[in-house]
Amino acid sequence: MIDWNSVWKLTLLSSRQGNLENGYEKEETAERYDRSEIARRDGERRAAGLEIDPSWSVLDIGAGPGTLALPLSRRARQVTAVEPSSAMVKRLEMHIAEEGISNIRILPKRWEDLSDEEVGEHDLVIASYSLSFLDMREALLKMDRLAKGRSFSTGLLACSPGRGSGLICIPGSSVGSTSVVLSGQILR
Repeated sequence: MIDWNSVWKLTLLSSRQGNLENGYEKEETAERYDRSEIARRDGERRAAGLEIDPSWSVLDIGAGPGTLALPLSRRARQVTAVEPSSAMVKRLEMHIAEEGISNIRILPKRWEDLSDEEVGEHDLVIASYSLSFLDMREALLKMDRLAKGRSFSTGLLACSPGRGSGLICIPGSSVGSTSVVLSGQILR
């Protein structure tokens, strides 16, 4: 049987020549992304496409300058934005202040370094264009653990390390726990 988590690790390391540094830690890179009208419109479009109950809490992993967190905060009770880049956090804080938003909590750490207790459970878990986790299996299982005990359908979209990939978890209708699937292999 193929160990897809090992394949992921090797592919990710290879695609980045072994360098897993966050490219958005650089001020100019973060600023360029934040100024991108294409990224902003894409985030607005993706956020609008999600059916969000106003009572929900949303977890946005790799939130950047708030591409999804900001529009989702207008529709959800609470948004938790996980973002390790201090340059991106600075921009997210600026947008929160400019827009007078009070329901976004920022966790300025890497997803892998946060405990379940620090993050807490959420109704919707999103990691969009932020799948640079060396241990993908554990990252996905942690997302599943924090998905409020509901059944969630988990889908990997455009999953190719180093060229922009995204994961989005959308509430399912069946009862039971989620099976996390990576390239057709069930991880749990």
